[in-house]
Amino acid sequence: MPLFERKVVDPRVLATRSISGSAVALLAISIPLVAILKSAVLPFVVIGGAALAIAGVWFFGRSKVVATHSKEIAALEATIKDLGERLENVEVMNRFEASLAERPLEVEAEARRSMGSPVSE
Repeated sequence: MPLFERKVVDPRVLATRSISGSAVALLAISIPLVAILKSAVLPFVVIGGAALAIAGVWFFGRSKVVATHSKEIAALEATIKDLGERLENVEVMNRFEASLAERPLEVEAEARRSMGSPVSE
């Protein structure tokens, strides 16, 4: 199955990495600005904005790959269940045929005589 062999990176992880990198860069810029502006609000705004952005990505962004994989897994599980039922039916038929093959021919001949059909021996 080539779909499961390749490693697919979740886009939410990539977005989180990008947002975190930008937030770190903005924090590096905003800390010297705190000394100039004499207000410590800017780093908190950067941290809050990054937190909201990451929360939005993970809350609203659903990976399409994960959804596709779950559908494929459900279809494969249904196929496995169907094949299991078929295998059980085949095993029942094989046991029945084996039990018929093990019966002595005399019993079958007597059963035919009692039913009135001619017996060819």
